[in-house]
Amino acid sequence: MTSIRRLSVPLAGLILALGAGSTAWLTGAGAAAPTAKPAAPGPQPNGVNYTLHSEVDTNFCLEDTPAPQEPASEASMAECAVIDGQRWTFADAADGSVVIIGGNTGNCLDFTAKVSSFVSMRPCTFKSGEHFFYSSTGQIESTSGKKCLQPAQATQNALVSIAKCQAGVNLQIWEIGH
Repeated sequence: MTSIRRLSVPLAGLILALGAGSTAWLTGAGAAAPTAKPAAPGPQPNGVNYTLHSEVDTNFCLEDTPAPQEPASEASMAECAVIDGQRWTFADAADGSVVIIGGNTGNCLDFTAKVSSFVSMRPCTFKSGEHFFYSSTGQIESTSGKKCLQPAQATQNALVSIAKCQAGVNLQIWEIGH
């Protein structure tokens, strides 16, 4: 009788496990595993009056430039100066990323466009297209890690676009300062 009890406990566990698996199979619950969001690549900058310098030439900074047409403004490169357009606020987002807000217009960097499109500055909504990580390599990347901020070059009025993130591309590396 004791040997039957010893067998009944593992057997009951096996039946329960198989039953749960078949329920998941029947309902399709096991068909698609939830997609995990990438974790923040370390502590993110937070606060006001940051500057974003191109690593290619740290004398050039990202600037929030007002534009008379849609979008409300754009991001471009300019020689670093103490002006509002080159002051950025990094605001925490609920998912551990940051939203980057321009000092000139109060608009947010927006990555909703496709790769090779110019970066625009739009009124802040705090939706996912405005969420970024500042990576340990210095890249400003979308939370998916697939799109990065990249100027055409580190020169006056060079436009900034959305590029495919690539390790070692110096134009994608930014130094944050105050």
